[in-house]
Amino acid sequence: MNGWLDPTQVGRFPVQSVPQNIQSVVSILDEPLDIAMAVEPAVQDLEPIYEDYQLGPGDTVRITIFELLAEGTASTYDVQLSETGYVSIPILGSLRLEDLSAREAEAHLADLLSPEIIRNPRVTVQIVDRRHDTFEMLGAFAAPGSYVIPRPAFRLLDAVAIARDLQPGIETIYVLRSYEYETQELPVEETAVPAATFGADEGPGEAGMPSAEALRDMMPAPAAAEPQQQGTIRRPMYIEGQWVEVPAPATAEATATAPAATAPAAGAQGLPADLWETEPPMPYDADLALPYNGIPAAATTTSAAPAVDWTAAVTGGSSRRVLRIPVRDLLRGDPRYNVVIRPDDKVYAWLGPVGEFYVIGNVYRPGVFSLTGRKITVRQAIAAAGGLAPLAWPDRCELIRRYNDETEEIIRLNLDAIFAGTQPDVVLKPNDTINVGTSIVAPFMATVRNAFRMTYGFGFVYDRNFADIDSYAAKPNPAVTEQQNLAQRFGSLFR
Repeated sequence: MNGWLDPTQVGRFPVQSVPQNIQSVVSILDEPLDIAMAVEPAVQDLEPIYEDYQLGPGDTVRITIFELLAEGTASTYDVQLSETGYVSIPILGSLRLEDLSAREAEAHLADLLSPEIIRNPRVTVQIVDRRHDTFEMLGAFAAPGSYVIPRPAFRLLDAVAIARDLQPGIETIYVLRSYEYETQELPVEETAVPAATFGADEGPGEAGMPSAEALRDMMPAPAAAEPQQQGTIRRPMYIEGQWVEVPAPATAEATATAPAATAPAAGAQGLPADLWETEPPMPYDADLALPYNGIPAAATTTSAAPAVDWTAAVTGGSSRRVLRIPVRDLLRGDPRYNVVIRPDDKVYAWLGPVGEFYVIGNVYRPGVFSLTGRKITVRQAIAAAGGLAPLAWPDRCELIRRYNDETEEIIRLNLDAIFAGTQPDVVLKPNDTINVGTSIVAPFMATVRNAFRMTYGFGFVYDRNFADIDSYAAKPNPAVTEQQNLAQRFGSLFR
């Protein structure tokens, strides 16, 4: 710990090394710097998947059909799948090719052509532009952007090479990976649809849907409302300054709209007797009455709305996994972190905290300092500010952390304990302010330190602020000097 005479001399100076933790979260309002939900890569993240590419909206395909328009000639069409996965081809019309591979699309087109249009059709489908087999490189890469996955065993180091390496100082890469939800389909009872429900020109395809009247006939009848069970009738009572509705027995007396004039016995309906008032100061209003649990009475009679799965709504029914990849281990060749790049992966190179932090108070160089992506701690910030000034008091330090434009929090820090290693050091974030305070005792201790000097031995001497007049050499008297100056300027008057 520091010296008792000079509190600004902080440190521990142990004989053996002492480990010390570094934390970035200092309160319940604070959030970690990195992505909290990030996990280590799993085994399935390292295994390539060998399967044919499935077409999707926005993909461009080149369809070649031999002898479609004339014998001995090939008809070639470069078409792009629409937002719903359809393409338009002469003679065949609009066709849906979404979720089909190139081989499956060839077989599907051959089935449509044979045998009415072409007896032995020959069809080739070539994928020209794949929009759904891409990944994105984001963040601190030399060439961020969207790239196509060239092969199934395309890994993270290959992606870093395509993006022309990382910027200096990157410590962590995050891979945002999408997986489809595993949903279990419920058994559906098959219902025969009458042929009359289809239009005359409609076949069994997408246009051959049953009519609205047929759908209403197939819908099951709504279940009859269940009778209200005994004990669910609400009875108005005046409790804790407001009208509430509590369960009451299903009797004619309990269902009366007028409130009871007297309080029930202690423990009735599970409520203590001291909560009841015999003379309510306001009349009963059914619209303002609340149940005893604080929920409006109208809410107790309606069913709760189903919970919304916001993750599925935003990501289109897929869940996100975030993989944390240490850059140092990746570049050293650790195979656990050289994951396979999947379609729609987002590879994000996090630069770190970028912004400014401020140091004020009793330091030698207060001011504003830059965060350039490196994780700067409180100890390093004090060193950047020139260290503690003579009037600094290490255990009177505060960290002012801003969470948003309207919220800040002041956290008390003990620099003495941080420098001694008994408390963890704190990582700074953008807009942090460190204020090093002082104490009422600090000026007196500074005066004692300055008054103690070493001459030929240990002893007390004059303070340097008052020692000039008596030390070194005799100095002229100011009054005599002034008389001499006047005599030189006005010699005849001062003779």
